[in-house]
Amino acid sequence: MNKLTEVLRRVVRVLSESFSAAFGPQNDIFTAYIRLIEHALNIFIRERARSQVSQTAIGETIVKVELAQQQLSEAALAIDAVKNQIQSERVKLDSLLSEVEAKRSEYQKATTELCTTQELLEKDKIALRAALGINERRTQIIGFISGVIASICAAALWKIATWGLEQFDL
Repeated sequence: MNKLTEVLRRVVRVLSESFSAAFGPQNDIFTAYIRLIEHALNIFIRERARSQVSQTAIGETIVKVELAQQQLSEAALAIDAVKNQIQSERVKLDSLLSEVEAKRSEYQKATTELCTTQELLEKDKIALRAALGINERRTQIIGFISGVIASICAAALWKIATWGLEQFDL
């Protein structure tokens, strides 16, 4: 088997070199065709040798090891994909956390400014009332009395309106 393989490989090499010498490097299609045949021959030889080895107990073990290697490489690729996804998600999370922190500091700044503005407004109200001579207690009493008078007026108007409707039978 090995002698036949070696003879076939030599024939392929000689054909490849002959095509290159005869037709020049511009006809690489022939060389590529010969290499394709050589590659197919190598695959055929490997598969045949593998099938002969796989018929033994050691061969079965080798097949199992090759299968385990393939599965391990697939698992490694999956782990790499998960790692890449985790890294991209971590970058997104970090950016979101920095945005949240920025919004929190803006909120605290706005709250502080609001409190300061409310204090200044209250001081301005007190100063304006003092300047105009407005007594807060007096204003509250006037407001209460105005409310009572408005309620009495509304009740009187209601009574007059209902009396008028009764008089004209509407």
